[in-house]
Amino acid sequence: MKHILAYILLILLLSCLNTVMSGQTFSKTYNFNDGIDAGFKVFKHNDNYFVQFWGENKDYSDPSVIHVTNYMGFLRTDLEGNLITSKIYDSLICYKTMWLKGDKLLMAGNKSTKPDFEKKIYLLTTGYDGEIQDEKKLEFNTGNHRVSDSGRDQNKNYYLTDRVIYYGDNNKEKLYFNDTILLHKWDSTLNYKKTIMVPFLQPITYGVNTAVHNDNYFVSSIMYFDTIKGSGSSTRTAVVAYDSTGQLLWQYNPLKNRITGGTNVVTETAGFKDSSTAVLMSYDYLGNTWQQVIKFNNKGEKLWEYDDKPEHPFYYYTYFSIFKTKDDGVILCGENSFFDFDPDWDKASAIIAKLDKNGNLQWRRYIWDHNVQARRCGFINGMELDNGNLIITGTLVDSAGFAQFDTRVWLLLLDSVGCYNPGCGKFDSITATQNIVLVGKDMLKLSPNPAHDYVRVSWNNTPTPAERLLVYDLKGRTVAEKTVHDRSGSIELSVTDLPAGTYLVKIQGNKWESPPEKMVRQK
Repeated sequence: MKHILAYILLILLLSCLNTVMSGQTFSKTYNFNDGIDAGFKVFKHNDNYFVQFWGENKDYSDPSVIHVTNYMGFLRTDLEGNLITSKIYDSLICYKTMWLKGDKLLMAGNKSTKPDFEKKIYLLTTGYDGEIQDEKKLEFNTGNHRVSDSGRDQNKNYYLTDRVIYYGDNNKEKLYFNDTILLHKWDSTLNYKKTIMVPFLQPITYGVNTAVHNDNYFVSSIMYFDTIKGSGSSTRTAVVAYDSTGQLLWQYNPLKNRITGGTNVVTETAGFKDSSTAVLMSYDYLGNTWQQVIKFNNKGEKLWEYDDKPEHPFYYYTYFSIFKTKDDGVILCGENSFFDFDPDWDKASAIIAKLDKNGNLQWRRYIWDHNVQARRCGFINGMELDNGNLIITGTLVDSAGFAQFDTRVWLLLLDSVGCYNPGCGKFDSITATQNIVLVGKDMLKLSPNPAHDYVRVSWNNTPTPAERLLVYDLKGRTVAEKTVHDRSGSIELSVTDLPAGTYLVKIQGNKWESPPEKMVRQK
């Protein structure tokens, strides 16, 4: 009997421990190039989180010309959000185009530099450190090509959605009204297979998203009318299904007249048990926003429809993405621009909501950073983890740089019901002190490296005096720490007590930390 009771108590203890562990959350922000940065895609693999981000820098040195530089990059963190490595690819433009291929990363996009601008699509294969191992490209003689989406099908083929714009003259002053969508396909070994053309219903298309299921393509997009004539605009949101040859299977295109703000359409199909398609449509009409999620079967018939309007006249929220959950429900991610936020006045918040498999709202959360007077912050993409928790990425804008500056990539781990603080209500705030990781800042130098008895760590150009030097292993465990106090300086660190292996070194100051530098300790 004692053995049975002990066994039961052990199971209960392990269950409680698992609940505590799965309930742990974190919030991290990463500042890359002092410009506009936004996390666009996130996934988990091999005890790492990978975040793809987009960035933009503006050079105002010449008042007559504002020079804009776009870039794409990714960061890899441990399971607590501590940065392990990052990489920036200058002049590459992308949107949610990062996949995993074995233990390699795949990224795709256009280059914003001449003569490649929108004439070539690049497909990059990299290692976990971001170093490019292979580069493939598609070249075009006509049209301006803009990569807008990517994914994989059930046969592990890779595909890209390419929206093509044709101009009526060489000066690009007149548009042809025949925007086209191309679907490029590679096999599982990245051998190019084919491109199919799917002429869309009406011009002018943008916001194109695609999903592939049972070798059929589901494309969602937005179409504007009369914008060239200057007589205002009418907007049609559409969902269209094609077979593998580009033949039309079904379409859904309700007309929405004179939508003056942004309209977002997102498609999600892969993995639904009933081969259905869930589509998110976010509308903004003269400052009045509302959301609509529709689920179709494989014949294009509605299974259910969910209409979501803000519950307060001063709430202006927009959902940016949709992804499925293991129970065939969906998670909606977006941002809410509060101008009269009840719990914390004049704060923006991110928004996240869950619908069950029948389209019923289960919960909705508004989450904001209590330490930052954010005027914009939002969730752009995420995924459900095996334990039901949610890993989310997005953007956080400090009010100090409200117009265009000091925008950071945001990475949050929430629990299975969308809470940062366990048991939260509708409103949830992040109160823990956060360190902004200053990625791309060449702060640290280690010498010698590899090290045997000691390593000298030098740093410079820190925003405030450095306060701590930390050494941790590749699992994120701190193995050495020293107190420092200097903007520029160096310190000698003994490593004789460390086992041989690879470590990460970083410095921290008041609300910031450097990106880590690798250190190898030899016997």
